[in-house]
Amino acid sequence: MRKTTQKKLEKVVQIQKIDLYNDILPRSQAMMVKDIRFEVDKEEDEDIENEPSQSLKQLIDYHKTNKQLFLRIFGYPLDMLPVAVCQMRYLQGMSILHCHLRQLPDNIDSLKKLRHLFLIQNRLTELPVSLTTLKYLQYLDVSDNSIDALPVGFEQLIQLTDLYMDNNCFSMLPISVTGLKKLIRFSLAGNQLTVLPDVLHNWKKLNRLNLSKNKLTDLTPEFEGMTRLEWLDLSENPFRFVPTPLLNLPKIELLFLRGCQLVDLPEGF
Repeated sequence: MRKTTQKKLEKVVQIQKIDLYNDILPRSQAMMVKDIRFEVDKEEDEDIENEPSQSLKQLIDYHKTNKQLFLRIFGYPLDMLPVAVCQMRYLQGMSILHCHLRQLPDNIDSLKKLRHLFLIQNRLTELPVSLTTLKYLQYLDVSDNSIDALPVGFEQLIQLTDLYMDNNCFSMLPISVTGLKKLIRFSLAGNQLTVLPDVLHNWKKLNRLNLSKNKLTDLTPEFEGMTRLEWLDLSENPFRFVPTPLLNLPKIELLFLRGCQLVDLPEGF
């Protein structure tokens, strides 16, 4: 279901490897490789200071003249994203994967040009309110964390087209998400949903929806208001019967119900 958008970033200045305690690659080498990465060996109990290291300062200076960058931090044990990263105010995309990240800095709203944000497989329990002011944000993935609620004003992310919140701790679908009128792809698989709100018809552009591995037993009549829905995954929910609203989705092409507890199918299904 997930469709990467990184390749759409054009003219991205790219650096292969950045050591927080050593120098970054020289510019001539940086232009030859694929992305920006923090990939250095570091003990779990060490802390990265909020003050930028020498190499991070160099990166910020480099960024001042090469404004279209995608920053990637993979497998680097961070409790908190270094505040200095938010000085890169022209950053187009940022990916922080498998880094044990527990907190985003409040000044993340300084990244006003940010369009793509990946925060997969960390230890986040919440997102800062300041995130909701990133008005150009189109793609947000916070899968594999411990988030159970969204910040106030989340519906202000009016450009958001892709939202992934798989494998978190949501017991209900946040109402603020239904206010995202441009949402095309949404995934909330692997949570604890038992019911859905009755305002799903607000999603006029939603094309793909993944609600697999939850605890849903039925769907509200408003579900059929998603008239552009083509791809729907309801696998591994305890449905005993095919929910009636599914029969009235005019454009549905792919429907997944594997691992459910169906005892019967409606006539003509």
